Amino acid sequence: MKYLRKLRTLLSIMKTPRELLRVLREKTAFLPAPATWFQNLDPIETDAFYYSIRKRIVTRYWKAFGRKPNLCNPQLYSEKVQWRKLYCPQVELLGRVTDKVGVYEYIREKLGNDHLLPILWLGDKFDEETLRSLGDQIVLQPTHRSGQVVFIEKSEYILYEELSKWLHRMLRQPYSMLGQEPWYGRIHPQIVARPLVRNPDGTPYLNDCKFHLFKQKDGSTKVICEIINTYPHWRAIFDENFKRLPFDWSPDTYPPPQDNPEKPKQFEEMLADAQVLSSDFDYVRVDFMMGAEEYYFTELTFAPAGGHPEITPPEWDKIVGSYWDLDTGNMFKRFFWKTRAWLPLWKTERPMRNILRLYRYKQSEWAIRGIRQIDYDSRYSDAH
Repeated sequence: MKYLRKLRTLLSIMKTPRELLRVLREKTAFLPAPATWFQNLDPIETDAFYYSIRKRIVTRYWKAFGRKPNLCNPQLYSEKVQWRKLYCPQVELLGRVTDKVGVYEYIREKLGNDHLLPILWLGDKFDEETLRSLGDQIVLQPTHRSGQVVFIEKSEYILYEELSKWLHRMLRQPYSMLGQEPWYGRIHPQIVARPLVRNPDGTPYLNDCKFHLFKQKDGSTKVICEIINTYPHWRAIFDENFKRLPFDWSPDTYPPPQDNPEKPKQFEEMLADAQVLSSDFDYVRVDFMMGAEEYYFTELTFAPAGGHPEITPPEWDKIVGSYWDLDTGNMFKRFFWKTRAWLPLWKTERPMRNILRLYRYKQSEWAIRGIRQIDYDSRYSDAH
């Protein structure tokens, strides 16, 4: 009887080619894509690429946490980040300040030039000789992405031909669609080169100080601070008074230290600067690099870890979410926000697919031909 039921199910599925292709794609998702699919297409994800934006966000959240996010009335921190990715009321402003170069103008308006690293080179037209001419002790990063950073300490150890190919591939990838973060779609893709700043004690890179700032109804700001040490490798969580908080943020990536670290000398200055930079947002993470005496602004982040951080113990996901006073608006506002956030992206990121995805287009007889996995070279993907 069991096999008879399976046969009836198969026959019913075969009557609808769209449903048959959907089932086949789910059953063979673990297999590599055939070589015939790699025909000068934009790099895209295989899983749920033809889902609506909302379903893509829900699917990735389910894979991370094993449950669906509440996008109608979000309460957890991770749910509120997903809500921002879907609707993003401040999409134009977020696009301006997440640009790794465009944010410099915003910083100068708020704080001046004191803690900005100089830009050594910027452009989208380059080859291996261009990269070789930049020399040693530099950092390369796409302006329209998050996490992809290349550290060049000694140029004789760099395969510049491979590096040039990897950077060009980064420029072609529609990062706003890969991460479902629409503000990245407002950024002109370029590569920026900045100096590599080292610690005076000889460790390779500066440590990180990241402030999560939540604007409250009374005008005050709730602060959570991450201190990330590069050597030894750890992350500790504090409040604005540098009191250790009893939870960890993605401990598999950065395990917590056994002892409480010393308070950085520049902590109060960085906190004051972060509060100035957060004034236009209900929530933002302001990132700095800090050495023994100096510190430098890094970036503004609006969906840390893509909204999928492993917060342990889990109840702190709700506690941190309670700090965020999120205005979810009404049905009409959400429709307007979502349309404004996602509809303009059809101009630059494969028009027909994005329009169809926006209106919950799932799968068709011809859509399967466009599936392609990301060709990703991990040798040049060190996230800082």
